[in-house]
Order: sequence, then C-alpha cells, then structure tokens
Amino acid sequence: MKIKTRITAIAAAAGLVLGVHSSTALARGPQSAAASARAQAAGRHCVVHLAAHGRTSCHRTFRQAIADATGGQITDAPLDPADAASDQTFNRRLDSTAGGKKHARTTLQDTIVVSIEYEHADYGGSSRVFTGTHPCTATTGDVDFVYSNLAAVGFDNTISSFMTFGNCFVSHFENPDFGGIRTVFEPSRTYIGDLMNDRTSSLQWS
Repeated sequence: MKIKTRITAIAAAAGLVLGVHSSTALARGPQSAAASARAQAAGRHCVVHLAAHGRTSCHRTFRQAIADATGGQITDAPLDPADAASDQTFNRRLDSTAGGKKHARTTLQDTIVVSIEYEHADYGGSSRVFTGTHPCTATTGDVDFVYSNLAAVGFDNTISSFMTFGNCFVSHFENPDFGGIRTVFEPSRTYIGDLMNDRTSSLQWS
C-alpha cells in the first residue's frame, strides 16, 4: 500500500455504547510455555465493534479476541500478540476476512479488522482490536470509521504500536473527540513515535 499523508475533515462521532462481557475459550492449538507465559502477562485483549456503536467484548487471550473479531473465521491465532504480528501467514488470513461471514452474535458484517492497537512497542502487551463492516476506501480525504474516546475501553493514553488491515490507515489523536495533536493516516508501526507514545485518546480510520 502507498503511504497516505492527508488531512481530513473531522467527522462528528456518534455516542459510544459500551457492553463488556467475557467469552468462553475457543479452539486451542499447541503452544510453548514461553508463549503462554507472555500471553498471560500481556493482560486483557478487547474487541471493539465500531458498527455496533462501540460494543466491546474482552477476553483473556489474544487468540480468543481474534476469534471474536473475525466472527469465528480465525480460531487458531497465536496466543502472544507479538508472535502474531510477526506471523505473515496469520496476517494475510486476518487481512482476507474482508467481506467474510456474518458475526455469530450480530446481523452486521462487523468482522473486518481495521486495526489492532497495542499497549507496548513492537506489538506487545494488552490490545484493542477494532472491527468494521467493510474495507476502507482509497478515496482521498474521507473517513471510514471513528472512535471518539478510548477511555471507554480502558485504553486512553496507552497506545505505543499498531497494525492496520482491510486497506485502512489510522490517525491517532491526543484528545477525545479528535482534538489536540494528531498523526497523519498511517499503516502499521512498531512504534508510534515519541510525540504520541501513550498519548492517544481517539482514532479515525481511512
């Protein structure tokens, strides 16, 4: 994908409706003791369904979060987020969910991952997986999805790295409701940079 650097008009964000619930364990695959220990230390992994007014579900493992985010299309993701980020086969599978099955718990096709935001640099720590109903468009100046307040999902001033999917680039804003300093729309970054490290409060995808 080509790097896009563009300024977009700020879209008014809809109010967020937050519903947090736990999930049952999904398919388990072989794992190393080290990967299991890292996964447990990483903390919670939550999925934010943008098309469902920010409906959020949190999980004990990254694998469970990906199974939820993809509507059960991928149930064997690596347990450790950093391992998943370096697994090119997994990332291609995740990118190919665009236009996939309907989510098991909603009538919306809200199973396209648009980005995964990570607590630490190099895709480590806790994560928030954001999903939408369609891949992002290539139109210059548009905004496909927005999320106005990361405090609602316990991730305010936390993001240090991120990965994008579904043809999406993401812009990180310092304040809720897209205020303060911001990044341009960017693809995956192992480190968000000193200026915005642990300072993001709202997001837009294009």
